[in-house]
Amino acid sequence: MEVKLLKVIERHQILMLAVYKQISVNEAARRGGLSLRHTKRLVKKLRTAKGDLGCLLFQRRHPAWNRLPQSVRNVIIALKEERPKRSNPFIAELLDELYEIKVHPTTVRNILIKAGKYTCSRERRRPAIHFEAKSFGEIYQMDSTSGAWLEGYRQVTLVLILDDFSRTILAARLFDSDSTYNMLVIREAAQEYELFNLLYVDNDSKFKVIRHGNS
Repeated sequence: MEVKLLKVIERHQILMLAVYKQISVNEAARRGGLSLRHTKRLVKKLRTAKGDLGCLLFQRRHPAWNRLPQSVRNVIIALKEERPKRSNPFIAELLDELYEIKVHPTTVRNILIKAGKYTCSRERRRPAIHFEAKSFGEIYQMDSTSGAWLEGYRQVTLVLILDDFSRTILAARLFDSDSTYNMLVIREAAQEYELFNLLYVDNDSKFKVIRHGNS
């Protein structure tokens, strides 16, 4: 804040030289590192304000377009009060999970500081519970990885499906790219063995449903 104020004072001194015509507006723009148009506007503002430095300070006349509603701010504060050890990323995750509201952890921090509720905390979410299937065919796992493994190809993608219980490789193929076409491996695994109860995949875009319009 002090650095910004010093810059405003320095700019005010340069612009006042232009107001009193001790230097040209072009020279004031060069010294202040401003565009000529912006410098002319500031000089005119200073003349109207009779040299008052306050007219150079930023004064918001309307709420920020991305300002969070007070209701969301109250939820953030309530989540912190409910468990003061929660970290900013933890609270941001809870907002997304419970209310489908995406907020950056830094925004959470700023809101808590302003409300006087901020504490330096490192508590994160509890780690995921480890489990495995109890029988063959209950859970399949599918993933892909890319690399330059084959001579003559710059890069290929290996798509592989294995059984979670036995770790048996059920299907695996190499493709020249990672695309929706690779999901044919799922059909191959189901035809060769049996239909799975659950299929574990990552968050790749081809596993997400995207609706266009009212389709």
